[in-house]
Amino acid sequence: MRCERYDYPVKIWIQRSLVFALTTTALIALATYTAGLMSMNAVYQISFTFLIILIVALCNLFIHVENRVEDPIKSPFHVKLASFTTSVFVIFCFDLLEDALNVKDPKIRDLILESPWRNYFIISIQACLLNFIVLLWLYFLMSDHFKAQHQLERSRLEKSTEEAINKMLRQQIQPHFLFNALATLKSLIRKDSDLAEDYLVRLSDFLRITIAATKTEELTSVQQEIKLCEDYLDMQKMRFGEALNYEIEIPESVLEKRLPFFSIQPLVDNALKHNAFTIDEPLCIEIRETDDWLIVSNRKNVKKIAVESNGSGLRNLMDRYGNYLLQGVVIEDTSNRFNVKIKLL
Repeated sequence: MRCERYDYPVKIWIQRSLVFALTTTALIALATYTAGLMSMNAVYQISFTFLIILIVALCNLFIHVENRVEDPIKSPFHVKLASFTTSVFVIFCFDLLEDALNVKDPKIRDLILESPWRNYFIISIQACLLNFIVLLWLYFLMSDHFKAQHQLERSRLEKSTEEAINKMLRQQIQPHFLFNALATLKSLIRKDSDLAEDYLVRLSDFLRITIAATKTEELTSVQQEIKLCEDYLDMQKMRFGEALNYEIEIPESVLEKRLPFFSIQPLVDNALKHNAFTIDEPLCIEIRETDDWLIVSNRKNVKKIAVESNGSGLRNLMDRYGNYLLQGVVIEDTSNRFNVKIKLL
């Protein structure tokens, strides 16, 4: 299994391979000592064993890194062949060194004298066993690293997906709001040009703040969101006058809590859109906080001519809250009041 995406922590793997060789050799030395077989030849044999394990482990490590292998067990055939051939070659070289230093185990020497081919058979068996052990070691060494890399990449992808979805949902709000704002401006131009000019200035400031914040923030403070909502309500007051009233009661203790950007304004806009109101029967929008829930409430006076709506505003808000909480939005629709509760984060 080839890997083209990740960097290999080769230095760390070399250090761990050294520890692996030392640990394995220490266990062999302990077994030899416990069996009462410790001798000068045994010390040579143990030293050679350490070097063989270390060299074979490092050679296999570099073979797999060079071939960009992620899973040694599932490596291509040519990698397995190179790994086995390397193990045979290393063991054969140390076998020659043992002969040169005359430190080979006497029992093995006697077997070889009877049939030289037995030496090659023994080397092959040793290479197979050692190569299998080293591949298992590399599997646990490398799989641990790549599991962490996969998990990290998965987390990054999930975060990127959530950010993309959230950005898309927020962008859906802007055209809807802008359409309503321009319709209001058009109406004011016909009635009062001075008031329309003042409204346009407020609208430009409002849009500047919202666009700047949308580029950098997923969440905003309650204080900033209330300020944006007040600006929006002030613009609507310029249009509807005494037919629209609002009350905002938010304690200072929750002003720094967080909520998704542009959460309150669509709720206010929803109340304006679906209710009939006049100077004699004004619409009063209340915004208050209770137990870390921000509540936007209004008395219902549904328009006789139904306003076309697909519910995208509330659904949009619930979808955006879904990135943070299982239930961040609660809708309470009674016979005379419409309340929407949003959880502060």
